[in-house]
Amino acid sequence: MLLLLIEQLSQMQISAWKCVICRLFLVGLLLGCSLLQCAKQRVWSVTLETHREYQIDVWTTENGLPQNDVIGACETSDGYLWLATMDGLVRFDGMRFVTFEKGVRPGIVSNRYTSFYCSPSREFWAGTASSGVTNYRNGRFTTYSVPDGLPSGAIGGLAGDGRGRVWVISNGRIFEWIDPSCHFVPFPTPALGYGFFPNEPYGFVSMNDEKMRIFLKGEVADYPLPKGWPGDASAQAGQDLVGDLWLTSANGNYVRFHHGAWSPIRQADFHQPNANFVDSESDFHDSRGRIWRTAVASHLGSFGIRYIQVPSQGATRRIPFRTLYEDRWGSIWLCTDGQGLYRIRDPSIQMLSRAEGLPDSNIYPIYQDRSGAIWIGTWD
Repeated sequence: MLLLLIEQLSQMQISAWKCVICRLFLVGLLLGCSLLQCAKQRVWSVTLETHREYQIDVWTTENGLPQNDVIGACETSDGYLWLATMDGLVRFDGMRFVTFEKGVRPGIVSNRYTSFYCSPSREFWAGTASSGVTNYRNGRFTTYSVPDGLPSGAIGGLAGDGRGRVWVISNGRIFEWIDPSCHFVPFPTPALGYGFFPNEPYGFVSMNDEKMRIFLKGEVADYPLPKGWPGDASAQAGQDLVGDLWLTSANGNYVRFHHGAWSPIRQADFHQPNANFVDSESDFHDSRGRIWRTAVASHLGSFGIRYIQVPSQGATRRIPFRTLYEDRWGSIWLCTDGQGLYRIRDPSIQMLSRAEGLPDSNIYPIYQDRSGAIWIGTWD
């Protein structure tokens, strides 16, 4: 009978104030208060997305990680999260870390991983410091090195595209994986000056004193260096999460290529940490449409550091990260240099109070209508 009443009300052409009374009446029916009692209370409709905050979880060596330098992450088809570290490959089930080491697991010949790529098919590639690249596919590890077409076992970087192609850097050159024959072949792209270095997970970068060459998903593009930029072999180049190009140097110079043009060259002020973020912020949209504020900054002794800003527990945390990975549930995983593994997720419980706009802390009736709106009744 109640469902019939709701259906009839939804079809009626009534004015806005009558609709509110109807909602109050339905809340009274559902929660056991009379219309007179409900009229003494105030009913508020709230949107839970308005004041979104996130829960941040952190794992380090104290929680089972073999090392706090985490190179990359990948969720495989069986639901496990795999990590590459400087001390072995690690499988994580949400509660426990299991380390996979050489001499114990067939196909693994090194524990020192320096690069990582997670493919759309949920397999991964992990580059080592001196022993080739390890592929995890269908539950098996296989390592490829000099006998498989690489000039050396030192892997400088890994990249791929959405069609299953994979590339590695070895001796400053790019090599492409040929899956049917299980070997690597040289990619016909010459480096500029200093050889290619990684721009993970997007591709590779090479520079000389005049221009920068970007290798991205099998395509190559050249960009002239900004006017006044000093030729410096220690400079780093790369892309942020929204695709903008960055140049940073050890002395704190940084410049951004945005909408087809370079920004003015800026100098980071190492004595004022917040000044390092001037003109360096951008908005990253994840697969669920959420917007994350990210930044690139330079600090004394390090440069080209990527940050993400996360609202949590009434404050905004600025977390440096090496790579970012989004799993199938929408959680964001941050792999860091020296700070372990971070997970950013929606809180399981969200509390609303006066700070979020409620007029009173005494809550009695709560009702969700067909549109999804939550109606809350208070005594104020």
